[in-house]
Amino acid sequence: MNQPSRSMRKLLDSVATNNEVAALDMMRAVEQLQDELLNMIHRLNQDAIDLRMARDDIQGGAIKLA
Repeated sequence: MNQPSRSMRKLLDSVATNNEVAALDMMRAVEQLQDELLNMIHRLNQDAIDLRMARDDIQGGAIKLA
């Protein structure tokens, strides 16, 4: 194998390795964002439940306005 071919093979291998590392980094970032998004959805749903409970308390006269 001549020198230019060897250099090209090393370069391609280096680029492939960098792509693999970048792909793994991106997968980890997506997993973290997915977890954060699911937590946000859960909080929004819990807030909706709490707001409806507060509405029901007002409708039932449990909360007295000043």
